[in-house]
Amino acid sequence: MYSVAITCASSASPGALLKIAATLHRRGVDIRSASLTTAADGCRCFRAVFAVSPGRAETVGRSLRNLIGVTEVVLVEDEG
Repeated sequence: MYSVAITCASSASPGALLKIAATLHRRGVDIRSASLTTAADGCRCFRAVFAVSPGRAETVGRSLRNLIGVTEVVLVEDEG
């Protein structure tokens, strides 16, 4: 299982979340849980837990980092 936190700039278009969801879908990610929050500075953070192989996780991380409006992607392998 992996956890990912994706931060989008406050200036990112409203469709940024849809682009994130489309990228996860295209990469065959099985999302187990997800949440979306907005920080005081207006940045949005999408967090998800999903199950994929280590190689696929790295590919997903690279794909997410290339999206317009995404300022940070933190990918962590969950233990257990």
